[in-house]
Amino acid sequence: MGNHSNAIAQRYSNTAAASSIGDSPCLVNLAAKPPSFKPSTGTLQNANQSFHTDYNRLIVEESTKFGHPQGSTVLIVSGAKVTFCHNGKKVDKPISELDIYHILKAIGHQTLGLYLTLSSLAEQGIYDLQASFTVGQSAQTIEEYLKDQKQLLEAALREVKAPDQYQVLDKQELSEIKASQEFFIQKSINYITQVLNSQTIDISQLNEYIHEVAPYIVQGVNQATTAQLEGLNKVIKELKPEEWKSPYVVIQTVHQARYRETVIQYFERMFNEPQGNAAERENRIVVIEDNFDDNRALRLLASHIIDQKIGLAFFQDPKRMQRDALSDAATFWLWEHELEIPEWPSTAVRN
Repeated sequence: MGNHSNAIAQRYSNTAAASSIGDSPCLVNLAAKPPSFKPSTGTLQNANQSFHTDYNRLIVEESTKFGHPQGSTVLIVSGAKVTFCHNGKKVDKPISELDIYHILKAIGHQTLGLYLTLSSLAEQGIYDLQASFTVGQSAQTIEEYLKDQKQLLEAALREVKAPDQYQVLDKQELSEIKASQEFFIQKSINYITQVLNSQTIDISQLNEYIHEVAPYIVQGVNQATTAQLEGLNKVIKELKPEEWKSPYVVIQTVHQARYRETVIQYFERMFNEPQGNAAERENRIVVIEDNFDDNRALRLLASHIIDQKIGLAFFQDPKRMQRDALSDAATFWLWEHELEIPEWPSTAVRN
């Protein structure tokens, strides 16, 4: 068994030499050491390991086509840049219109952080500003925390008003959003001052403050979205889509934002490829969640293409592997054993 396992490991390490169409600017790099798979003993261990070795070889082989002159154009898109693999070259194109996006996001984040901190303390029954709590790795009183936040906001407001600090805000077309965000920051300063004067966290006051500033957050979000999409659209036009060859796009995003994510919507419109639940309808658009490593994105794309071949060959459905292979059997088992499954009472108190 030992010799056979060594042979499998050797095959894994040699996958870069697999059959391919040539050098790719976006070749997948595999881990130096192959993972182990169960069963952990016997010949079936070797058989399963052999399958994964072959699959990894095919991953690398498929990726030789990414960006190759005779292969597919591949884009990896995050919120900040587009990695473009095309015609034997790989280039990173930053999305240049994002300064306003990040400025507005930072302003909104401050309010979200303030709300989450104070509401969490109130949920624990902590209202007195002289009470201590942990911030990072150190403890401070709520009063000290609020004074720090107030100083931070006052400094930020001075910078936003200054003509040179955030020059993107000085554009004529952004004068209205700049004025509203200045007012937004001042609202936050006023609220913190109110809490410091009262020396207690009042939930009704906190909720009133959030109700007042929520429209400014929405306004900032809307402007940030415009900046992101205009920047992305500019980059995509520069990359000359009319010259792309059988393109694929891997979109890097976070889990919570996946549904109707901005970049996904953009490419849905571009490719006329509406997305479904999770990977259900993915074809030219592939989404990777909570991972912004380009190599992992390329590996996922190669797996996506290989799994479509498996789905077509075994199930006459290229997208069959884009849901759990066990899903149909699971549905039947759950129906058959419905009365045996413990129920969570709807009246249960959330802990």
